[in-house]
Amino acid sequence: MVSKTKPLSGRLELTDGEVGLFPLASAFSGTQLRRDRALAAADFSFYARAVQASFAFTEVGFDLALTGGTLGLPAVFTTLAAGECQTPTGALNGGEVPSVQLSPASALTMHHDFGSSVESSTLRYEGALECSNLGFSLPSSPGQPSPAALRLCSAKLVFRGPDLPAFENLSGQLQVHDLGSFRLLSGRLDPRGEFDLSAAGEAVLSGSKLTIQSLVASFAGGRFQLSSSATAEIGGGLRLEPDDRTAPAEPTPSVLSVGFDSSSGRYILALAG
Repeated sequence: MVSKTKPLSGRLELTDGEVGLFPLASAFSGTQLRRDRALAAADFSFYARAVQASFAFTEVGFDLALTGGTLGLPAVFTTLAAGECQTPTGALNGGEVPSVQLSPASALTMHHDFGSSVESSTLRYEGALECSNLGFSLPSSPGQPSPAALRLCSAKLVFRGPDLPAFENLSGQLQVHDLGSFRLLSGRLDPRGEFDLSAAGEAVLSGSKLTIQSLVASFAGGRFQLSSSATAEIGGGLRLEPDDRTAPAEPTPSVLSVGFDSSSGRYILALAG
């Protein structure tokens, strides 16, 4: 019997658990889960270890907190080759196994207030997920290389209030077939399509090699900006590079800005620097 004199409330905690999601064929014996042996991580598409969580509820809402754990992802989530993701100290980043991690410092929390009606209820998320060693490739024809591949050695998926989550602290590599590869040094990408990226790398354009020491690109408020510092090697041994003897101590980079004038319906292109 539910007491009518005391408010309904409670709390559950998981201090160190393991969770398997979406069992594979190896987890079944006929149509039932196997009982002849303990199920292992290899029997599931996703498997989380060292999970720490708490769930508290009252008559007016509930709070869910995920404070620790590592979710291993299947190989389809990565296109990384050995040695492509390294930490600043040179050590391999988590053995290059694709994963998503939680830590108490950036616990993922969810608060739901029931409100007096469905319309007045609120749901709020806070926290972050640490993603490591993810790789994505654009599809290609059979026997042909992918036109482009993005490798994220590390990224943080940040949740703030009611807003959609955004990727921050991006680092990794972007490889474009027949063009070159670029190291992603830092960056941010939000669900509205706005971004701020810093990269370096090499590209080949019409037989000329372009070495990019610094490339900064951003898109916000309908405006795209690009600045770079690069060295070009043109056929015949001709080399073009910044002249350090005449350059100022703090050179101003060239900035390409693309904007849209809503009153005239025209795009505006400007180059400064």
